[in-house]
Amino acid sequence: SQPWGRVKSDDKRFLLGVSYDLNDQWTVSARHGRLAHREDFMTPTQVRIVNAAGDFTYRSIRQPAEFDTRTSDIGLKGKFNTGSVRHELALNATHFYADNQFAFLTFGPTLTSNLYAPVASTAPSFAGTPEQARPGNERTLRTVAVADTMYLLNDDLQVTLGLRHQSIKITNFVNASGNAPGTVASVIDQSKVSPVAAVLY
Repeated sequence: SQPWGRVKSDDKRFLLGVSYDLNDQWTVSARHGRLAHREDFMTPTQVRIVNAAGDFTYRSIRQPAEFDTRTSDIGLKGKFNTGSVRHELALNATHFYADNQFAFLTFGPTLTSNLYAPVASTAPSFAGTPEQARPGNERTLRTVAVADTMYLLNDDLQVTLGLRHQSIKITNFVNASGNAPGTVASVIDQSKVSPVAAVLY
C-alpha cells in the first residue's frame, strides 16, 4: 500500500421480524431486512511482481460503490381437518432486491516499488476521477410456495403435495462514463413453477 491510499466504508443495516398466533391452529409471520453499503477506494492497483528481487509495478485507482439490498418474506402456517384427514398447510412468499452501483477509473503513470524495501510515491491527484457510483445492475427474485402435508390411516401415512413459483429478473446497465447513467445493456427475465410430492409410510 501507499501512505496516500485510503478506503472509506459505511454500512447501515436492520432486520425486523414478527410472528403472531391467530389462534391455536394458525400462525402468521413476516420479516424485512435491508443493507445499505457505501465505499470509496483510492488505492494502488494492477500490482505486478516483475522479478525475484521483489520489484513490482502498480497504478492508481478510484472506485466508489453503493449497494442497496432488501429482502422480505411472509408466511402462514396452519392445521385443519377434512374428515379423517389431518392437514398441515404452509404458505410462503419471499422478495429479494439488490441495486448495485459502482464506478472505477485506473489512472496515472505506472510506478515501481519493492516488497522488501517499499518506496513511497507522491499522492496522485484524484481530480477528475469518479466521485459517484453509476448504475451497475438490479436484481429482483421472487418466490411463492404452498405445501400441504396430509396425515392418513391414523397418521401412519403422510402425503405432501406442493408448488413453488420462482421468478428472477436481472437488469444490467452500461457502466461506462461515455454513456448516460441507466442505459440498459441486457435484461434476464425468467420464471418457473416446480411441483413437489412426497410419501412417507
